[in-house]
Amino acid sequence: MRHGLQTDGCQHNAISYLQFISRFGLANKVPIDGEISFKDLAATIGINTAATTSILRLGIAFRIFTEPRPGFIAHSAASRQMVNDTRVSDWVAVTTEELWPATQKLTDALTTWPKAAEPNQTVSLYT
Repeated sequence: MRHGLQTDGCQHNAISYLQFISRFGLANKVPIDGEISFKDLAATIGINTAATTSILRLGIAFRIFTEPRPGFIAHSAASRQMVNDTRVSDWVAVTTEELWPATQKLTDALTTWPKAAEPNQTVSLYT
């Protein structure tokens, strides 16, 4: 049980790297059949190279992108799907930009409206 709670409690990390990739359109900024340095990729989005590298390496740990050589990023099968199939990239965007923020406010909404009986008593008022 302890391991399950620890694993489940860290799932926000998985959402955070997907949100970063989605919000900045990174799948479309990595050459489909090539590679780009973390430094150059970070420059295209105006985010610090160290932060970009760290977040994307978390994604690499989950097999979203690969690091074919130190300091460079390339597509994996999963990240390539985000480019080739808009349903995948749209799903990531909805999950990270709409569903995830709403789930974070569920307890706040139920604290404010414990009975939650009216249409205006929803988590959407917190997001």
